[in-house]
Amino acid sequence: MKKYLLLSIIISFSSLFSQRSNNLFTDGGFETWSSDTNLTNWTLGNNSATPSNNATYEKESGADNFYSGSFSVKYTTGSQAGKGSLQTPSDITIIDDSKIIFGIWIKGTSGTKIKIGYKKTAIVDGAVSYSANAYTLPDGDWHYVTQSLDVLAGDLILPRILPNANGLNSTFYLDGASLSEGL
Repeated sequence: MKKYLLLSIIISFSSLFSQRSNNLFTDGGFETWSSDTNLTNWTLGNNSATPSNNATYEKESGADNFYSGSFSVKYTTGSQAGKGSLQTPSDITIIDDSKIIFGIWIKGTSGTKIKIGYKKTAIVDGAVSYSANAYTLPDGDWHYVTQSLDVLAGDLILPRILPNANGLNSTFYLDGASLSEGL
């Protein structure tokens, strides 16, 4: 009887954990495109009035430039930091009080920087805040980069990938994005 009780507890906890660690992104693998320059479930935001300042993106299928699946995003930063952020097309509503973790595989030129972070609209008072950390690529290989954020149920978040001042006019390859609620 004790064995069955222990097994039942283990299954319950594993079920709870697996439900909370599902990827909240639609197409985090960047596999769904309506054209070579139009990623279906992602968009560019925070654009400058001067188009040359903005980042751009396109579908990439070169063998060395995707981490998994068949495609990645070739993300080319513009000439102004923070302009042309790659982001989901709308906010994501948080289900439970938790820590969320945004992770993504990034490849680019050694020494260049890129930011990943969030725009958060708090459920409590509607306050909007921004957070992002810059990541310096140590080499030209793939690296998994994460950013976490404490959130409350009902908060709205917009995960973003942003050009950094020491990464302007640079090309990055992005793949395997995930957004999960932690415990």
